[in-house]
Amino acid sequence: MDMKRAIIFLLVIIGLQANCQVINDINLSSGISISKTDWSDKMYNKAIIGYSTSFVVGYLEHNCWEINSKIGFYQIGGKEKIDFADESGNIIDKGTARFYFNYFNFNTTFKVKYRFDKFEPYLCFGPRIDWLASSTYSSIYLSNHKSFKDFNYGLDIKGGTAFFADERFFLSGNIGYSKSFMDIADYVKPKGNIIIEVGLGYKLKK
Repeated sequence: MDMKRAIIFLLVIIGLQANCQVINDINLSSGISISKTDWSDKMYNKAIIGYSTSFVVGYLEHNCWEINSKIGFYQIGGKEKIDFADESGNIIDKGTARFYFNYFNFNTTFKVKYRFDKFEPYLCFGPRIDWLASSTYSSIYLSNHKSFKDFNYGLDIKGGTAFFADERFFLSGNIGYSKSFMDIADYVKPKGNIIIEVGLGYKLKK
């Protein structure tokens, strides 16, 4: 497992360094992250919607493919319906407890694309690493949860299309799936997350 982690980390770093060479395009996107986590106490296992944003650099372009490197931010987590009771145990209100893990995300992907007219559909896949920046919760009962792992790694795959308004500027839309290879903690397992984003890009080279 350590060797697998080291190989993925090395591939991501190589990609991030390579983007300093022949940069083809840049893209800033934002959207939502739909995720689910598996807690051992089964309390926060329902799917939740969080935020996602990314800055992508494309380089080493060929006719039908290029390499992309991304730095971004996304949220995963879970939620659960809870009851509020008074001192006598009588339920006086209901609410929803939410827990978010806030990650900075770095990846390098291989992008296959095909341009026709003003449209360019594409498919990307590659390794990624995540750094846990913080965790946020909406219930005091969650404040006792600790020992989350600072880093995670996994695989990203996404498909989408770009619409070129002219030879330089383009709009993009994509949907992707992220699979993590590590648990968040001994008692929390990520179940994968779907990311939907739209963005604005600029092509540096015609």
